[in-house]
Amino acid sequence: TTTQIRYGVGGDKAAVLLAAHLKENVQMAPDPSLSGNNVRHELGIKAPSISLNYRLVDAPPPIAQAIAAQAPPPTKTLGVCAG
Repeated sequence: TTTQIRYGVGGDKAAVLLAAHLKENVQMAPDPSLSGNNVRHELGIKAPSISLNYRLVDAPPPIAQAIAAQAPPPTKTLGVCAG
Protein backbone atom coordinates (compact mmCIF):
# COMPACT_ATOMS: atom_id res chain seq x y z
CA THR A 1 0.00 0.00 0.00
CA THR A 2 1.10 3.55 -0.67
CA THR A 3 0.86 6.67 1.43
CA GLN A 4 -2.01 8.91 0.38
CA ILE A 5 -3.99 11.93 1.45
CA ARG A 6 -7.78 11.70 1.22
CA TYR A 7 -9.79 14.94 0.98
CA GLY A 8 -13.46 15.81 0.65
CA VAL A 9 -15.61 18.69 -0.51
CA GLY A 10 -13.67 21.88 0.17
CA GLY A 11 -10.61 20.01 1.41
CA ASP A 12 -8.38 20.18 -1.68
CA LYS A 13 -6.39 23.16 -0.33
CA ALA A 14 -5.88 21.47 3.06
CA ALA A 15 -4.59 18.38 1.24
CA VAL A 16 -2.10 20.54 -0.71
CA LEU A 17 -0.91 22.20 2.50
CA LEU A 18 -0.25 18.82 4.10
CA ALA A 19 1.46 17.44 0.97
CA ALA A 20 3.67 20.55 0.73
CA HIS A 21 5.33 19.57 4.02
CA LEU A 22 6.14 16.01 2.89
CA LYS A 23 9.44 15.38 1.11
CA GLU A 24 8.10 12.52 -1.01
CA ASN A 25 5.30 12.76 -3.55
CA VAL A 26 2.04 11.51 -2.11
CA GLN A 27 -1.09 10.47 -3.97
CA MET A 28 -4.17 12.60 -3.25
CA ALA A 29 -7.55 10.88 -3.55
CA PRO A 30 -11.04 12.35 -3.29
CA ASP A 31 -13.22 10.98 -0.49
CA PRO A 32 -16.84 12.20 -0.40
CA SER A 33 -17.22 11.07 3.23
CA LEU A 34 -14.96 13.97 4.29
CA SER A 35 -15.87 17.66 4.16
CA GLY A 36 -14.32 21.04 4.81
CA ASN A 37 -10.69 21.07 5.89
CA ASN A 38 -10.86 17.50 7.18
CA VAL A 39 -8.27 15.33 5.47
CA ARG A 40 -7.12 11.77 6.13
CA HIS A 41 -3.42 10.94 5.87
CA GLU A 42 -3.09 7.20 5.28
CA LEU A 43 0.41 5.85 5.78
CA GLY A 44 1.82 3.15 3.58
CA ILE A 45 4.55 0.67 4.45
CA LYS A 46 7.11 3.47 4.81
CA ALA A 47 6.06 6.80 6.29
CA PRO A 48 7.07 9.93 4.32
CA SER A 49 9.68 12.35 5.63
CA ILE A 50 8.46 15.68 6.96
CA SER A 51 10.06 18.96 5.89
CA LEU A 52 10.04 22.26 7.76
CA ASN A 53 9.93 24.09 4.44
CA TYR A 54 7.21 24.06 1.84
CA ARG A 55 7.61 22.47 -1.57
CA LEU A 56 5.56 23.06 -4.70
CA VAL A 57 2.65 20.63 -5.02
CA ASP A 58 0.09 20.39 -7.81
CA ALA A 59 -3.43 20.80 -6.48
CA PRO A 60 -5.85 17.92 -6.98
CA PRO A 61 -9.18 18.58 -8.68
CA PRO A 62 -11.76 19.82 -6.18
CA ILE A 63 -14.81 17.70 -5.46
CA ALA A 64 -18.03 19.34 -6.61
CA GLN A 65 -20.50 19.91 -3.82
CA ALA A 66 -23.82 18.17 -4.33
CA ILE A 67 -26.65 20.62 -4.76
CA ALA A 68 -29.38 19.97 -2.23
CA ALA A 69 -32.73 19.27 -3.76
CA GLN A 70 -35.03 22.19 -3.22
CA ALA A 71 -38.51 21.59 -1.87
CA PRO A 72 -41.16 22.15 -4.51
CA PRO A 73 -43.23 25.32 -4.14
CA PRO A 74 -46.52 24.96 -2.27
CA THR A 75 -49.45 24.03 -4.43
CA LYS A 76 -51.83 26.78 -5.40
CA THR A 77 -55.34 26.12 -4.29
CA LEU A 78 -58.39 27.96 -5.37
CA GLY A 79 -60.78 28.92 -2.65
CA VAL A 80 -64.43 28.11 -2.95
CA CYS A 81 -66.74 30.86 -1.84
CA ALA A 82 -70.30 30.10 -0.92
CA GLY A 83 -72.52 33.01 -1.01
